[in-house]
Amino acid sequence: MNILQIINFFLSVSGITAGLIFIAKFAINQFGKVQILKYKQSLENDTEEFKHKLNFETEKFKQELNKATIEHQIKYTKLYEERGLIIKQTYNLLYKLENSLTNLTSMFQGSDWTKDTERDKQTNEVIAELRTQLEQNRIFFSADLCSIIENILIDAHKITIDIYSAKQDQEYNDNSNKAAQFRTTEEILQPIQTWRQLDQKAQKDIKALRLNLAQEFRILIGVE
Repeated sequence: MNILQIINFFLSVSGITAGLIFIAKFAINQFGKVQILKYKQSLENDTEEFKHKLNFETEKFKQELNKATIEHQIKYTKLYEERGLIIKQTYNLLYKLENSLTNLTSMFQGSDWTKDTERDKQTNEVIAELRTQLEQNRIFFSADLCSIIENILIDAHKITIDIYSAKQDQEYNDNSNKAAQFRTTEEILQPIQTWRQLDQKAQKDIKALRLNLAQEFRILIGVE
């Protein structure tokens, strides 16, 4: 084998090797491109699937949130309506109490006012009704409003006691001439004076407290 043959041999081997290398590189490149395309497609598919799931979950959350909002609005509306009804009932009872007290202490009852027990009974029934209304519905009123209503109840109860005492004193004066002889003019006139004072208190003080509460109630139900 001469030198030329050796050179040709190496050249042919080198060419084949180079060709194989080229083919291998090409194959690798094509394979890599295919893999990249597959990965890219897979990534795009995963992204679309994620977007779809995200949109679905977002819509689901919006629907649940909207449902919760509607339920809250319905509950709040019902609570607001209930509170409005309770305020109305409470105010009506306050007005009823005022009328009962005015009727109880009225100066136009005649000479037998000391023997009338029906007015006392009606007033005490209204006081008990209003007290029950307050205790059952404190959660709808502030502590200050509850205190005002409690003070009205205390004043109303005191009026019933004072009018009862005035009736007892007047009966004592009417039924015992001997007792009258040992009592001063001031003592004899005291029942009538007490009656007048209680009549003024029922017509003015209790009414003023009711009207003040009416203003507070207007604010609570938003009609001011």
